[in-house]
Amino acid sequence: MTTYEDPPSHAVEHLDDTALIARARDGDEDAYACFYLRHVDLLRAYAARRAPDPGQAEDLAAECFARTLAALRKGKGPREYPKAYLFTVLHNLLRDGHAQDLPLVFDSGISAAVVPVNCGERSRAVSRTS
Repeated sequence: MTTYEDPPSHAVEHLDDTALIARARDGDEDAYACFYLRHVDLLRAYAARRAPDPGQAEDLAAECFARTLAALRKGKGPREYPKAYLFTVLHNLLRDGHAQDLPLVFDSGISAAVVPVNCGERSRAVSRTS
């Protein structure tokens, strides 16, 4: 289930991805949340098409964002083209066979989750059913 309790601050919505990542590197959680919400659907869809088991798309996307955030917290990670960086991380996970190592989680008790999204590029509600 995808949830986000506190929507990102409106102060970061207007920033481009490179600026969001720079702020995230400096510890701005709202900036990283906005970056995540902008790209999670696209990364998840790409993972579903490329993974040996399309059901692992959620886990693969989560792992990409987790690894990117870990790199940023160490002062590393992308300085330019952060969206391309995400896809490179995903490509490397798939190439190295990590897709088979990620657990599949089934949430049969949850019918739907709605996530408010308002991060500059578009405003919408994301709904995902299990």
